[in-house]
Amino acid sequence: MTFFSRTAFTALAATVIVLSGPSARAEDDAIFSAEQKEAIEKVVHDYLLENGEVITNSIERLQKKYLRVQEEKNAERLEELESVFETADLPIAGNPDGDVTIVEFFDYNCGYCKRAFSDVKKLIENDKNVRVVFIEMPILSALSEDAAKWALAVYTAAPEKYFDFHSALMSSRAPKSEGDLKKIVKDLGLDPKETEKAANSDEVANRLQDMIGYGSELGISGTPAFIINGQIVRGHMGYTGMKAAIDNARKETQK
Repeated sequence: MTFFSRTAFTALAATVIVLSGPSARAEDDAIFSAEQKEAIEKVVHDYLLENGEVITNSIERLQKKYLRVQEEKNAERLEELESVFETADLPIAGNPDGDVTIVEFFDYNCGYCKRAFSDVKKLIENDKNVRVVFIEMPILSALSEDAAKWALAVYTAAPEKYFDFHSALMSSRAPKSEGDLKKIVKDLGLDPKETEKAANSDEVANRLQDMIGYGSELGISGTPAFIINGQIVRGHMGYTGMKAAIDNARKETQK
């Protein structure tokens, strides 16, 4: 064994001992003298200074492995949730019987979500056979959560008016206050007091938690995010990207 190999081996062995926890270090006290431990620590120190990429590469490999495992778990859970997105009582727009379903996770105060809204709206207008499912995911602020609860209250009272309420919030650059939400509801022909009561109800709170849970279970932590044809797409896709994903989904079903 060369000097370098012995050095690397000693450094590795010492590192393993250090990382193995208190019990291993207790055994270490019985095996090595103070001088030997000092020498090992110096070897480890010098080796890591000269070969820092070893740690970097190891961390990168662990991160990739973790992400791979997470993506596999997300894919398994998505397969289970796809039936939920197809059949559950969720806000939708477009063709209820469309041949392709898009699931969107969004926050009413997310700038990129507002950009994505114009693409989603254009898609609904141009493609009469697409179905869009809206999943409220208020992650940015308390105002986002309030808006989501009011939106679900509108959906509970009048599902056909949900998209109009959604559009009003997404078309606005500024966050909406409670007064703003009441005005939008009134303009839609709904009772602001009843809607406010529903927004603060356990029913709406539970519905919102279910939606947030879907995102959490799929590893979605930012908005916007989309699910198209069994694939999770994170971030703003743009109209062209969204249309291409739908075209690919239709090609897949024709195989």
